[in-house]
Amino acid sequence: MMDMKNSAFTLIELIVVIAVIALLSGMSLVTYTQFNVRQSALNDVRNFETELRKIQAMAKNLVYPIYDGNRCDGLVKYNVKSDKSGASCSDCQSISAYAVCNSGEILVVNQEKIFSKAYFSDSLNIDIEPGTGSFTKNYVFSLENINDMEIKTDENGNISVQ
Repeated sequence: MMDMKNSAFTLIELIVVIAVIALLSGMSLVTYTQFNVRQSALNDVRNFETELRKIQAMAKNLVYPIYDGNRCDGLVKYNVKSDKSGASCSDCQSISAYAVCNSGEILVVNQEKIFSKAYFSDSLNIDIEPGTGSFTKNYVFSLENINDMEIKTDENGNISVQ
């Protein structure tokens, strides 16, 4: 016959098991949160890269835009801007793009919000050559709220995320 005293768990054993379960749950929650933040940052960077490639394609394909009756004659370049920067502003997550023509600037993209978590730390001003889609110089962008990620462009028109 089995003794009932020897078949039960002690209070200490139960506390140790619950502590181990709590510790493992806490570690997995932290890992999941870090994964979530990293994925959100990657989405922001990819959104920016996609918008930049879209505007680059317009420059490369010599798209002469028409906006509010203004017609572009003599395409000089495309220009991508974010006039504001810093965590305190609301437009730091948006860009505007202009086709710079002999007759003036024509708005192509009006304050497209591309970030959900990140924001521009500095004002953005990118020039893209028509016909080739190349950038007038090498640009390196570090975005606030995103650690260890940079967006780089080169004069050949390449965009890379590192």
